[in-house]
Amino acid sequence: MRTKRTLLAFATSCLAFFSQAQDIHFSQINETPLLINPANAGLGCDMRAILNYRTQWSSVTTPYKTFAASYEMKLLKKKPKGNLGLGVYAFNDKAGTSNLSTSQFTLAFSGMISLDKSNTLSAGISGGYNQRSCTTAGLKWDSQYDGTGYNSSLGTNESFTDARFGYADFNAGIQWSYGQGERYITAKDEIKMNAGVSFHHFNRPEQVFYASGERLNSRITAHGGCIFGISNTNVFVAPSFIYHRQGTQTETMAGSMLKFRVSEDSKYTGFKKGASFSLGGFYRVRDAFVAVAQFELGQYSIAMSYDINVSSLTQASKGRGGFEISLRFVNPNPYVFKSASRM
Repeated sequence: MRTKRTLLAFATSCLAFFSQAQDIHFSQINETPLLINPANAGLGCDMRAILNYRTQWSSVTTPYKTFAASYEMKLLKKKPKGNLGLGVYAFNDKAGTSNLSTSQFTLAFSGMISLDKSNTLSAGISGGYNQRSCTTAGLKWDSQYDGTGYNSSLGTNESFTDARFGYADFNAGIQWSYGQGERYITAKDEIKMNAGVSFHHFNRPEQVFYASGERLNSRITAHGGCIFGISNTNVFVAPSFIYHRQGTQTETMAGSMLKFRVSEDSKYTGFKKGASFSLGGFYRVRDAFVAVAQFELGQYSIAMSYDINVSSLTQASKGRGGFEISLRFVNPNPYVFKSASRM
């Protein structure tokens, strides 16, 4: 009986790992392009750098914390019919009392072909090295309960030790993009759309600390979005969605942002910076409502969001899910007068 309870305690502390649950995710799906699909590398800009931070479940347990960084650039920019893209991203995720940690470093490579004046097709591959680790120092075992309460001075009578392992990981994806209209505020006719599919962990790397045979399930992701202006206003609507399936687990998230363009960059002097403010809401099915606010000034962007938990965990979480923030820099300036770019 003691052994069963011991194993249950350890398994619970590492639930995110042993349950073969979904990979890490961010609620700001438009701010994690390389994590979603390697076909995004270098797509739609010459250079893009993004920082992400997320903390979750502080009201329930030791907070889950995720840091991520990505950088991408376009290659062969002067080629009229096609470009190449190169990207790199890294993240560290730490979860629960056992400090179950996942660190990843990945390179992404893409190719983009212009099908016509408005349509672009891109495909990408990515690969990198991941490392996972956990600790037992913060765990409590049944042998440490003396009949009246928990006593940390008692021995655990367990042979578990801190553990780690590493593995290679590979992904691929394809995406269609469409762009039409002018990107300056008085035109109000910009229309951009995209849709893609990506396949992650197609090599299914081994995923066990103390045994062998268990493998990480592959994940299929479908995603899409668009942005279009409302006639005679400075308001743009930007709906988007994402769907993941990994093993028996699925995740569906959809919603929209409303972008209010405050000003356009000065065409001649460059002193006046284009700016916009966006508000939005998304729903992650059977899990959370997500409120998002974003401010863009020229080439810079900051976005903040909060997950309001609506799952059965609300009895413990009281609706408090996760806070997330992202910082982005993009080149060229998206507010400078020019035709909408797909590539």
